[in-house]
Amino acid sequence: MTTTSPTSTASRVSAAAGTAPNHIYYFQIAKGSWAGQFGFTITDPQKLRDAKLGLRNRFLIWCLSTYVRIFGAPPIDSHIEAFPDKGAFGVATNVIRIHGILNMTLFLSHEEYVLNPDGVHVIVTAHERYGPVPFLFREDVEYPATIHPDGLSSTYEQPALGEVWQSNYTVQDHDHVSSVLRCVWGEASETIHRLIA
Repeated sequence: MTTTSPTSTASRVSAAAGTAPNHIYYFQIAKGSWAGQFGFTITDPQKLRDAKLGLRNRFLIWCLSTYVRIFGAPPIDSHIEAFPDKGAFGVATNVIRIHGILNMTLFLSHEEYVLNPDGVHVIVTAHERYGPVPFLFREDVEYPATIHPDGLSSTYEQPALGEVWQSNYTVQDHDHVSSVLRCVWGEASETIHRLIA
């Protein structure tokens, strides 16, 4: 009968973590500060009219689409921190802020990414706020993400504004990331670049 020492087991886990797609994505590439632009377009007005979204979500959609139509794509900032030793396989956190004229907050989200030991899957919990008033239009959501085998792209199934958006992120290089977020009636986009590694 053979036994495996805790040290050798830890070494194998550490080696596997270094090549796991979700570790590559969050701990090698994503950590740091990013900035760029956020786009938002209503692609199918009829499907938007037919959607069961509620007055709150319709108001927020109208505010965001009106802002983008008048002022153009607003800036987006993101700051990601990596905690490889936290949880079963590591955790990352992210603070995302979309802001407009006079530095007004349009959207703010505090997010935590819990990495699955399978190296691919992630659970996201987000505490979100729409608009500049801290106590209005707040929402807590949880949703899954999948990091693709190369660790250079991802897909999130993200609930927002009464719909589930499929969000696809692609690492253009280690300092540039682009994304397209789509639902049945709309499309959003992010084009960001690294500020601080």
